[in-house]
Amino acid sequence: MNLNKDLIKNVIKKYCKAENVIVVMDFDHTITTFSSSTSIGVYSYYLGKEYKKRKDLIDRLVTKYDNKLIVKYLWKKKFELLKKYYNQDLLMKISENFEIRREFKEIIEYFIKHKINFIICSSGHKKLIDIILKNNKILNYKLLANETNTWFCDIITPYNKSKFLKKYILKKDAIVVGDHIGDSNMIKNCIVSIGIANKMNYAKLKQYFDYVFIGEE
Repeated sequence: MNLNKDLIKNVIKKYCKAENVIVVMDFDHTITTFSSSTSIGVYSYYLGKEYKKRKDLIDRLVTKYDNKLIVKYLWKKKFELLKKYYNQDLLMKISENFEIRREFKEIIEYFIKHKINFIICSSGHKKLIDIILKNNKILNYKLLANETNTWFCDIITPYNKSKFLKKYILKKDAIVVGDHIGDSNMIKNCIVSIGIANKMNYAKLKQYFDYVFIGEE
């Protein structure tokens, strides 16, 4: 199914009839378009050749290993590297690399209007995501993401989000929305999961999500 604000809103509205519902959403390439950068990858364009070279090496290792503990270690290394080269003065300029999907902006406005709780859970950079959301006048949200000084035990990767969401969904019915197979497991027993795919990974995501929309720009 192509991503259409009315179609996806109808799916969400259908399941939001539950009394204690909460919506859990990924950020990069879910709320943002596929043509946007990611909130950790974007720094490669701004922090110099040495940073990019070292960051690319970590990314290649992340792709090579599917062990969750190794990925967590490598994800921590990403943020240690970012902390070493980090330039906060560039944040506003960096935030220009992101576009919020029009459909999701309207859906989030629907959540706020109808007092539906929602959490954004991302393995990206929290400070940058905050700025992007505020730039788009999205102000009422709970955000779980990484700081440059996040402890190893608290680092969020694409594969361990469920650990950080547990305490927020006690006795609640959860709706999950994401673009990565790891997002389908953010909540183990959600009432419905919605995947945002491109044409390349549509078939794969269909194996993990209850509904899959093709998120064309």
